[in-house]
Amino acid sequence: RVLRGYESRIDIRNCKSMEIKDEIAACDLLFSDSSTEARMEEISWLKPGALAVIHDTYSHPVLGDFVKSAGGILFDTPRGFGMIRK
Repeated sequence: RVLRGYESRIDIRNCKSMEIKDEIAACDLLFSDSSTEARMEEISWLKPGALAVIHDTYSHPVLGDFVKSAGGILFDTPRGFGMIRK
């Protein structure tokens, strides 16, 4: 559910990322909760300056390592998440 008043600004998708690759490439903020492999590929599609939030960085240590190697930061939450600015 999108916050009231933001429906025209937020686009929530539940699909395979390859189906919306062009839209991912054009977005300003990506929250990625897809497969581990897909999350890392999705980041490569983002335009310069876009922000990616990657979920489950503690549940999947390879994602935490990826965030750090991309110059991102990790947040200490139970399942972990990281942020990368492209």
